[in-house]
Amino acid sequence: MAHPACAVEAPGGNKYSSKHYKLKAMKIDKETKNQIVKNAALSLLLYILPIALMFLTFWITGQRPWEKKVQQKENVKSFTNKNTQNNGSND
Repeated sequence: MAHPACAVEAPGGNKYSSKHYKLKAMKIDKETKNQIVKNAALSLLLYILPIALMFLTFWITGQRPWEKKVQQKENVKSFTNKNTQNNGSND
C-alpha cells in the first residue's frame, strides 16, 4: 500500500495512490497533429466561404437587403366564390 501522505481521495470515497490517480496527456505524432490542424483549417474555410461570398456579392452589386422597406398590403377583395357545399374548394 502507498504511503498515507501520497494517498488521494477519489470521487466516491475510494482511496488510490497518487501514482494511480494522475492522468497523463496522450502524446500525438507530429504527422497526426499536422493532419488535424490541416483538417480544422479546411473546415473553417468551408464554413466561412459562403458567408464571405455573400458579403462580397453585396459589396460588388451595392445591394443592401437588410435596408429594404416592407411593402404595405393593399385591401383587395377576393374574386373567388367559396361554396360551403364543397368545403371551401372551388371545384
